[in-house]
Amino acid sequence: MDTKIGFYQRLREHIPEEAARMIAEEMPTESQLATKQDVERTELRVVASVEQLRSSMFRWMLLFFVPLWAGVYGTLVAILFRGSL
Repeated sequence: MDTKIGFYQRLREHIPEEAARMIAEEMPTESQLATKQDVERTELRVVASVEQLRSSMFRWMLLFFVPLWAGVYGTLVAILFRGSL
């Protein structure tokens, strides 16, 4: 049953012709299905892109949040020194 025609003929034995035709048209053939190697390659690409995104996000967080916290601590130190004088 690697072709749609064979699938249609097998379905036609059990259900009405119109229903068998509609099902056979919508079902993918074996050549249209993903293989295990396709899935593994896709998973590897996803893992690589997630790692790339993670490293990019880490750099952006350092770029923005380190100066932010330095400013916060600087402000706290300035308040403490100004208050004690």
